[in-house]
Amino acid sequence: MDKWFTPKNARKVLFAAGFLVLLAAFTLRNLNLDYDFERFFPQNDPALDFYLEYREKFGTDNDFLLIAAKPKSGDILNEDFISAVAAVEKDLNALTKVSSTLSPFSLKIPVRSALGAKNKSVIPSNPELNRYEIFSDPLLDRKLISEDRQSISILVQHQPYLSKVKSDSLLSEITSILDHNIPNQYRMAGKIYGQNYYIKTMGKELAFFASTSFLLLGIFLFISFRSVWGVWLPMLIVVITVLTDLALITLFGYSISVLSTILPTILFVVGISDVVHLTEKYLQELRSGKTKIKAIISAYKEIGLATLLTSVTTCIGFLTLLTSSIGPIANFGWFAALGVMLAFVFAFSVFPAFLILLPKPKKLLEKANGNQFWDKILIRGFTFSLRNIPILFLLFTGIVAASLYGISRLEINNYLLEDLAESDPHRQDFVFFEEQFGGVRPFELAGNFDTSMHSFTNYDSYVAMERMINYLEESYGVNNVLSPLNAIYLAHRAYMGGNKTYYSLPDSSTFERIKPLLKRGLNNPKISQLLDRQTGEFRISGNVVDLGGAIFREKNKELNAYIDRLSKETGMQFQQTGMPMLIDKNNESLSKDMLLGLLIAFAAVGLLMGLLYRSPKMVLIALIPNIIPLILIGGLMYLFGIDLKLSTAIIFTIAFGIAVDDTIHFLAKFRIELGKNKPLIIALKNTYLGAGKAIVITSLILFSGFITLVFSSFASTFYLGLLVSITLFLAVITDLLLLPGLLYLGYCKKKMQTN
Repeated sequence: MDKWFTPKNARKVLFAAGFLVLLAAFTLRNLNLDYDFERFFPQNDPALDFYLEYREKFGTDNDFLLIAAKPKSGDILNEDFISAVAAVEKDLNALTKVSSTLSPFSLKIPVRSALGAKNKSVIPSNPELNRYEIFSDPLLDRKLISEDRQSISILVQHQPYLSKVKSDSLLSEITSILDHNIPNQYRMAGKIYGQNYYIKTMGKELAFFASTSFLLLGIFLFISFRSVWGVWLPMLIVVITVLTDLALITLFGYSISVLSTILPTILFVVGISDVVHLTEKYLQELRSGKTKIKAIISAYKEIGLATLLTSVTTCIGFLTLLTSSIGPIANFGWFAALGVMLAFVFAFSVFPAFLILLPKPKKLLEKANGNQFWDKILIRGFTFSLRNIPILFLLFTGIVAASLYGISRLEINNYLLEDLAESDPHRQDFVFFEEQFGGVRPFELAGNFDTSMHSFTNYDSYVAMERMINYLEESYGVNNVLSPLNAIYLAHRAYMGGNKTYYSLPDSSTFERIKPLLKRGLNNPKISQLLDRQTGEFRISGNVVDLGGAIFREKNKELNAYIDRLSKETGMQFQQTGMPMLIDKNNESLSKDMLLGLLIAFAAVGLLMGLLYRSPKMVLIALIPNIIPLILIGGLMYLFGIDLKLSTAIIFTIAFGIAVDDTIHFLAKFRIELGKNKPLIIALKNTYLGAGKAIVITSLILFSGFITLVFSSFASTFYLGLLVSITLFLAVITDLLLLPGLLYLGYCKKKMQTN
């Protein structure tokens, strides 16, 4: 092996690494951030296929922007405010990417007169005289006029499927128009606004987490090694790892999602862990009197296999995310696993190359006496863990039992904007629309006329449709409902001279008389987007207040039961669809995906331990200290009211893959000590003292890296950082308190009795 560790080969490795860094930096110019709700849809799902066909026929349910405008005077019927809103609509309609706008002041309805039907503004020219009539109009109340009567809504329909560049451009143009006409008097909600906000925040967080992790890790390395050498060299390795991983993501044509913003933090801490274990062993060998090359080779032999195993198990933790049908989560698993293996490769190639070319770190070698501090602490920990085996086992058994009860009570739940803090301005805008305009969460129901029983001019068809809509409004909580029935309501109102009390389904005799108006209404472009006369398909859409996925799952069960009854009675078919329903569907499969991912991770780690030790008992010993922290985290989630959702479900497999590293290093060291033919209790003690310091240091580094994520604006990142940090802390506790006892009872005690 000596022939490979030469200055010539070291220079070759560093030259290749330098070239790779330059190439990666050049590639990162094309790195993109992406936040698209549709990427979170379940893939290869019949519900998604149905939605895509439905969207192709009737259009999307989120290509709009809502603008809430509030006058400074507080009176929405003020003439100056009405003129300002009119100017806003005029300018908006002049934009090429805007399809149409609608506000209370531009809404017109047909009204029958002696000269025939003509369009008339819902709000008359002198609104002050009809204030009560305006506020109680079903076309305006909580649709285009807020519940508190202090704001109005402008609905902006824009071109579908706008690219990121085009949507940002459109948002900039709209914002400019609003600032010019109604400065500081508006709020916004919608896809282009949310996407722009999220991506800007993601960019800031990507830079923040990378720099914060870099700084914190540097501090911990300096505290651990008290040397500039011990800081800059490990940090250089992780920087190369992060740059290379991000460059490969770009080369493969992927973008950075909200989950992927934490990749630099993960790779920093995982990469540092590899280097710390290698550095610690290298310094131990130098202190024992070995030459530099012999010390490097010895570190390779003793640490290499364990570090490879830990890298593989961490990869397994991330790769189990591929069990998810959600694209961004599966991609995140790939990216992180790739980065973990890159960290291992660079730690065992670039790092040794630097060690070969650099002189021995004399200051670090002089600090060998500093190990006495660690030895005192670790000896106490070792003695405590063996003297209190029964108490510790009973204590952990009780905590695990309580945590399992908590896990059984965990609820799967999700909200559309749960990723943002309650104090976030974008979240506050969303809540405003929820409270004042009947909700922002889209609702979609596909309908189909049974042509043998129904037609678009058949009165019974609309009676059945109204029964469905009444259920949606009264039982499900759908507001602002749009359907072909609106054409009937408008025709009836027009026939009765525009009186708002007749915005309803007429009796059968009146229905026959309004058919000419109905035909005109069905030909209206907005109504035609709700109806396909050739196939008999139609659309019922609206908005609901976002009550959470758990409540909507129950509501959907009741809705489906009602649909079954109504379909049997009327022959009309209905099927729920839409973006929020698909997101809820993802969360419904969370428990299955999470359990499958964990089982795969357990099996893979168990297989590795089985191959290494060829002992089922050692497999069990390796898994127990790492399963317990996961169970405790589940219990803590219940205790603190944290729901199971996309952002929290993935934590378990990630945390397991990272936390098991310390156990593997401990068991690998134990295996080496056993090979030295020492008494087994001495081998266990030497393992505790030898691996203990590295386990504590690397865990502190990992903890410090992940805990920075609690400063994220996104709840998903916050929970990931918090819960993984707690899991790592608990994993250290179980490794240092339970693992020695498990090895003593399962291995050492038996062998000692035999000997």
